[in-house]
Amino acid sequence: MDTIQTRYEAVQKAFEAACIKAGRDAGQVKLIAVSKNFPAEDIQKVYNLGQHRFGENRAQEMAAKYPLLPQDIVWHFIGRLQRNKVKYIIDKASMIHSVDRLDLAREISRQAAAHQIQMPVLV
Repeated sequence: MDTIQTRYEAVQKAFEAACIKAGRDAGQVKLIAVSKNFPAEDIQKVYNLGQHRFGENRAQEMAAKYPLLPQDIVWHFIGRLQRNKVKYIIDKASMIHSVDRLDLAREISRQAAAHQIQMPVLV
């Protein structure tokens, strides 16, 4: 069995066990697979196993992988984001998890407006 498949299945089992322990329906909790430092080929393998949410922490890495992978992947930006890198992910990410400065929030808002989208963020 493929190592990626083995690891993914182990994570899925741990995820489901954690949901049960917390009294949560696993169908109502979303698992985001962190794909940093993994090539697009590996992400595609995990996608083929059913994982369609991925998190990246480098803007240029997300931008490079994005066109190589299925367009229904739900991308999350999970790393510290510099204002000048917002342009690389604004039309690719479905959420930015790492807004830690007002100037960054303003830039995200400006870029989102330019793309006519709303960008959910976590502060």
